[in-house]
Amino acid sequence: MLSWSHLGALALALFNLVDSSLGDKHKSKYTAPWQTLPPTPHLPEPNFNGTASINGIDLWYATFRPSLETSKRRGLNPVVFLHGGYANSDYYGYQIRHLQDGLYTLITIDSRAQGRSGDDPSRPLTYDQMTEDVVALMDYLKIDRFSTVGWSDGGCISFDLAMNFTYRIDRIFSFGGIYSPQSINTTIDDSPVWSAYMKRVAKEYERNAPSSITFEKASKQLNRMWSTEPVWDATSFAKIPSRYDDDEAPMIWIVDGDSEEAVTRDTPRILRSWVGV
Repeated sequence: MLSWSHLGALALALFNLVDSSLGDKHKSKYTAPWQTLPPTPHLPEPNFNGTASINGIDLWYATFRPSLETSKRRGLNPVVFLHGGYANSDYYGYQIRHLQDGLYTLITIDSRAQGRSGDDPSRPLTYDQMTEDVVALMDYLKIDRFSTVGWSDGGCISFDLAMNFTYRIDRIFSFGGIYSPQSINTTIDDSPVWSAYMKRVAKEYERNAPSSITFEKASKQLNRMWSTEPVWDATSFAKIPSRYDDDEAPMIWIVDGDSEEAVTRDTPRILRSWVGV
């Protein structure tokens, strides 16, 4: 008679045999959503799209329903969408389409040296410079206060705005923002999704960028910045007041994906510990 231990061993062996014969077949058919790069969406029809002369460059932006005049009349602050590195405002197409029938004016901006915006080669590309571009555009549009939705570099620009232009900011939704070059995953170049993204944005540069900008030039600018910036710590974020202490302080969401390829897993937790609530 077989003992329970022998029966257990036989059951385990049978399971392993079946699993090994079927496992590869089933695994090969499944690709997790986070292992794919969806097509770049398109922005819906804007109220306006074009450039403004900002800090020595032609900065591209677009506005979407309702009009700025309507938002101001309602006393509602516009929401500004700031894209990630190498990208452009088109990547917010789904969000803009979903939100454009709401109460808030939506604004997308192509950061300098990216998308349809120009660049000034005499100035290094920095987070402070891109932050100042956003503020200057808001001044140009006569917008006193606004909220931001920032992805990756857009999240960093949002943090910079909260630190240095605190009372211009109402709320921030930062997805994938970082505080240091050490926040970047060292394995990012091994990611098939990242590789696919890099091939795509190179083609998008050819289609969107002003003639004076090439993907190679922009890459050098961005990689130079990412090798040294941002350089923030708890003291940096302490400049942002908490709503417990100041009703006018910006409200900040720190967000990331569970399968983030670019940002280390502990970065959101560290940022959350530094940001007042």
